[in-house]
Amino acid sequence: AGEGKSYVANALAHSFAISDHKTVLVDIDLLGCQLSYRLGMSERLGLRDAAAEGTLPEAFPIGDHLSIVPVGLRNDFQPEQLNRPYLLKLIESLRTQFDTIIIDSGPILGSLEASLLTQIADRTLLVVARGQRPGIVKAAVARVRQLGGTVAGFVFNRAVRGDYLSSSYSASVSRHSLSDRTSRPRPRPANAPISPLLLSMRSSLSGSPASGPAQPAPEKPNAS
Repeated sequence: AGEGKSYVANALAHSFAISDHKTVLVDIDLLGCQLSYRLGMSERLGLRDAAAEGTLPEAFPIGDHLSIVPVGLRNDFQPEQLNRPYLLKLIESLRTQFDTIIIDSGPILGSLEASLLTQIADRTLLVVARGQRPGIVKAAVARVRQLGGTVAGFVFNRAVRGDYLSSSYSASVSRHSLSDRTSRPRPRPANAPISPLLLSMRSSLSGSPASGPAQPAPEKPNAS
């Protein structure tokens, strides 16, 4: 908890929506519920209420091309009451109504709903807060793969400028060009430092040792 995943889910959904993709946010973080609170939907009936009754929840419009399935009102609903057939039915129903489905769940290493959703979702995006231990990142990737899920990538959240300058993703932007946009981008020196967390993230995805560069995974079709 505290990685900012609900914030990232909300921002990502808005990005799809303003690109004219009919998008739905689904709050299945049964303990945190931050997405519903953030969007002012914490007092609406939602997933917990519908799941307890064996029905499907309603998606409420909150903007152009954007809707949300709130977490719901029933505080007595337990994660153990969710099951794979119900979630499959929910997602298949939403697929008939929306172009893009973005689900906010609890942490992959600490919630039952995340384990279920990882097996069902087309892709899993991991949100990693600055300061997180590399071992936790590796464990999260291993857990997703163990469950048969696909890691789409990472969002390195709450980063500072120095993190960007020390990352492999600054390869095409020199330190000088950050302050002078007219400068021609220069390649990153071979011995430039890579932060331990970003290196761990790269090696976790590639399965290669942390001392070597990650190999890109084969591209797969985008999820509908």
